[in-house]
Amino acid sequence: AFEWIPEVWTWFYIVSQDIWITVLIYLMVVSKYGNLKLGKDDEPPDYSFVTLFSMLFSAGVAVGLFYYSVAEPVWHYKGWGG
Repeated sequence: AFEWIPEVWTWFYIVSQDIWITVLIYLMVVSKYGNLKLGKDDEPPDYSFVTLFSMLFSAGVAVGLFYYSVAEPVWHYKGWGG
């Protein structure tokens, strides 16, 4: 069963991720939510686009580091790494 699932359902996973990306791009570019402003209309943004992107990117990297700092030693301890 563990070999059958990826052989048969990989296409479904790939298509579902393509659909999500398409929906997110639509929401950011075409819909009214693409120009959504957080805060009052007359206030300037607290951070520039580059600064905000950098903070979000750093948060994503930090999540990966926290996850793998526990997962990888456990993986090797259990002997799953070969």
